[in-house]
Amino acid sequence: MEKQLSEGEIKDALDDLSWQKLKTHLDAIEFDEALAGELLGHVRRCGRLVLRYPDPKREKLRDQLLDGLAAYLKERLGDDALSCFESVRATFRTIEDGYRGILTLLARAEVSKLLPDVRVAAYLQRANAQYKDVNKRAAAAIRQGETLEAMAGVLLKDDDGNDFSPDAASDAIVKTLTSTLLMEGYTNDWFDKNGLLVVPDFEPADEETIYKAGSTEVLGICWGRWERTEEHRRFLETEWTELTGEARPKGLPDNIQRVIHTGPTETWLWDFIANERLQDRLVQTFLEMSFETRMRQGLRGIAGPAPLLPDAYVSAEEAHSAVSLSAILGYAVVEDLARPGKLRLVEWLRGYAFLKGLAEERFDSSPAGVILIEEAELSARLQQVGLSAEATRIFLGHVSLGRTSRDMYDCPLVRTSSGKLILFAPAVLATHIVSVVLSNLSRLREQLSRKGAAFETSVRKFFTDREMDCRGFKVKREAEVYEFDAVLVWGDRVFLFECKNRSLSGRNPAQAYYFALENRSNARQLQRQADALRQYPDILTEEFGPEAANKEVVPCILNSLPFSLPGLQDGVYFTDWSAVTRFFQDRYVHAKTAHHVTDDVTLLHRSALYDLWLGDQPTPDRFIRALDNPFQLEIVGNHIDIHRSIFPVGPEMAVVSREFMRENTTAESIAETLGASPDRLRADIAKVGRAVKNVRARHKQSLLRREDRAWRERRKRRPDLGE
Repeated sequence: MEKQLSEGEIKDALDDLSWQKLKTHLDAIEFDEALAGELLGHVRRCGRLVLRYPDPKREKLRDQLLDGLAAYLKERLGDDALSCFESVRATFRTIEDGYRGILTLLARAEVSKLLPDVRVAAYLQRANAQYKDVNKRAAAAIRQGETLEAMAGVLLKDDDGNDFSPDAASDAIVKTLTSTLLMEGYTNDWFDKNGLLVVPDFEPADEETIYKAGSTEVLGICWGRWERTEEHRRFLETEWTELTGEARPKGLPDNIQRVIHTGPTETWLWDFIANERLQDRLVQTFLEMSFETRMRQGLRGIAGPAPLLPDAYVSAEEAHSAVSLSAILGYAVVEDLARPGKLRLVEWLRGYAFLKGLAEERFDSSPAGVILIEEAELSARLQQVGLSAEATRIFLGHVSLGRTSRDMYDCPLVRTSSGKLILFAPAVLATHIVSVVLSNLSRLREQLSRKGAAFETSVRKFFTDREMDCRGFKVKREAEVYEFDAVLVWGDRVFLFECKNRSLSGRNPAQAYYFALENRSNARQLQRQADALRQYPDILTEEFGPEAANKEVVPCILNSLPFSLPGLQDGVYFTDWSAVTRFFQDRYVHAKTAHHVTDDVTLLHRSALYDLWLGDQPTPDRFIRALDNPFQLEIVGNHIDIHRSIFPVGPEMAVVSREFMRENTTAESIAETLGASPDRLRADIAKVGRAVKNVRARHKQSLLRREDRAWRERRKRRPDLGE
């Protein structure tokens, strides 16, 4: 008999809600307590077993499966196994109570008395108006400022004088509408056979209706937060306890009977930091490219024909995205012919770049900001800018909102019953193309690991270009084959890099779980290779010569995307390409501030904050220190807080949620994190700012003198101009 579970057979049985299939598999293996624990993990993580809305037919099949499994566990393994199972089942009940409770509140809301088409119009118009208001405030703040810190966030003031982040506000608008529309979809069964949301056609809503939609907006927020909370519980096993007596928060309404208390985990923390770092990198790189290059010159726009990259680009951001994605993945995406999600990466980039251009073109002129377009017209325009008919069909399917969508950043299109498409402009205007491409590929479970060889080649070339001895090779010892991606002999150490090209989670708990699971597997694989170098020292001497013998082996998982961990984890370091290249390329970490000199000239000033090398050249010891304590993790980690809040999930249940939140980041706060003087940095920025202001004033005077001379010359030629 087999001694392990078949994940494929388990998944098929659970997805089909078939107890008979599951029992057949369990009968065929040596089922014990360890396998029971593994099985319960599969059960807990199976989304098919969670019914977000009433479905009597599915509920009957699901309960038959769970009842059968309960009896089987009790018969085979006893009461302890049954108790563990009942704990998982109780979690399912609590999750469903939350969803059903929110649907109950929705049914009671005044907006529910309105027709579905009226509600949809109100949701969209309200979200668009909110986004325009945030954008208006942000634009006013930018006009008043003279400098822009590439590493810092921005704070605005609301009508009551309170600080708020425009990025956070835009994010809340997009995610709230996502949750609201999907909640309505589940309530009204608005999903087609492919799982895509199809909303009824609508006319513009009046102001009173838009105001009433605010109540559903609150429930949409609760739905989204509950979804995030329960997925973190099922996949990352976050803390989940029921508060009673004195432990309950004070001031709760009398009708609240149950209070669920949640808390984050370490896996969630490192995943959160990695995704924040990716966003920071995209923002900073885009700003730097805007200031340091002329990437806005030569773009085609979306109006006319435009071949795919590298032959043309339709926006500055598309060009930036191709460069950034190539740097992140370690190979040129414009040369990559692979089709993750059945599309080339340049097709993904072009599709999103086109949607962003369309949003910029039509958002202000469309009624209430609602952009409606015939699918045939959208398809034709996508083909005009380089996508084939088949690629267009696939792309539109991937970016349409549906059951499996994470949010409207990934899927900004909503289908209507008449076949038109709604483009939710704030979702594409408020995001970065690279981010949504990687997020959507992660949602589709499409990995870029097939390009591992290209990444490995880039890693080796990076070191050899610096005249460092780095090689990749395959050897065999005692019937065991060992394949080494990149081995760097440097000083008295041998750095063993295992190169990985796996997408980040995009803050999705399921993907965060699988990412962490693969990390553990990768660590075991790398330890095997490191042990081989220690056990067979001739491997190194044959490749590098006798001087490579008896050196310390330092195993490192090298991720193409920005995921690192501090210190040794399971005997290996986890680092990333951004951190490694950053260490070798520049001795200092800088704060970068853009000073606008003229309309055409921007000065990017750099202020040194931290010395990575403590010398003229990098050394193995300083590199080890960078692996032990990555400054990138310190910067993000020191700007994270655990935010506690309470939200209702129905008339009788509330959740005390504790989640990671990013605090506002400024150049001064980064300096303080890295041990530099914020006062000195401010003085440095102010000094350059004063100099730029003087240059700007002299430039303005020069322009006035030239204009005056030109006017005088015209008067000499045309005396009548002075009359």
